[in-house]
Amino acid sequence: MNPTEDVSLRAPEAREIVLRAETFPALARHRIAHVGWMETGAPYRIVRVRPSGSFIHVCVAGEGRILLDGRWTTSKPGMACLAPPRVLNAFHAVPNRSWHFCWVRFIEPPGVAPVVHAASPVKTRCNPAILKSAIEGLQAEFTGSAEARFIAHWLELLVGEVQRLAKPWRENERLARVWERVGNDLAYPWTAEELARLAHCSPEHLRRLCLLELGRPPMQHVTSLRVQRAAELLLAGESKLAAVAEAVGYSDAFALSKIFKKWIGCAPANYREAPGKTVRSGQKADGLSSDGCRLGNAAGDARHERMGQVDGGPQDRDALGAAGGDAVPCVGRLSRSREMLPAFLAGDRNRWSHRWGVVRDAGFEPATSCV
Repeated sequence: MNPTEDVSLRAPEAREIVLRAETFPALARHRIAHVGWMETGAPYRIVRVRPSGSFIHVCVAGEGRILLDGRWTTSKPGMACLAPPRVLNAFHAVPNRSWHFCWVRFIEPPGVAPVVHAASPVKTRCNPAILKSAIEGLQAEFTGSAEARFIAHWLELLVGEVQRLAKPWRENERLARVWERVGNDLAYPWTAEELARLAHCSPEHLRRLCLLELGRPPMQHVTSLRVQRAAELLLAGESKLAAVAEAVGYSDAFALSKIFKKWIGCAPANYREAPGKTVRSGQKADGLSSDGCRLGNAAGDARHERMGQVDGGPQDRDALGAAGGDAVPCVGRLSRSREMLPAFLAGDRNRWSHRWGVVRDAGFEPATSCV
């Protein structure tokens, strides 16, 4: 399987509003690729292996599943999920449940400071009406009077809300002090106890504080900082993986490669390659199965190994809703009919299980989606 291919599947009954920069150039001035909202359900599936910019996803109503930090978490009303550029993320609807959400996708090439970065929360609580209202107001102005000054006001509200979601922990001086120190010395073998001493609190209190402010426990946030710094060094041209591993606190290149592939979606050696294209309905991606496959094992083992130490404890994995058995189906082209596909998958179960992993669902109707 080519690890640089994206996937888009959408439910036939989905409703959405999408504003794209190519249609509305005012978005591009803020490096926004597209914004919108959607009401959908199964079999909605999205996989973004190396998105070119930050992504903000806010659940308005219903429920869905989101893959971030190499693990699955449940998206519920009032939850904002954030992902930095060039980091694997995926989304899928829950069977028999509707999912209403809004999003903002940025365009941020290497060298541009991203809106969402390693220090940003992976998830946080919010009022979803704010972002959705800004998107709807912007859409109404774009398709109505289209007065530049009002478009600018709506964009200011939208970008301001995104920036607020991306930087809530900076309001907490205790966390700011801890993560500034960690970010300046990622090679140090940090432990939960040492982080707690820096914050002048107990490890359990720091864990609860980080879950509240960042959406991830302390040692998982250390991993996030390390992986993002490693990605920056790779893009900057550092050729020796062992040197990168040492600089960000991993014992060797193998240890870094293992966690990097889980979080980013590809091996460090392949990371410098250009991001892959989106697989759209009726197209077959080079190197991607035309019938279905599983994207790696990102939702498998929830442990984060660093220098022989496990990042976080069982309570951390439970708090973040790790779902070890879930799979992310990747579909390039489903040339067989909806009626034939279940029988086809059943007949070839052994072959596909051995080569790519188990295909969990059948009867998909692939369609494009911009999320």
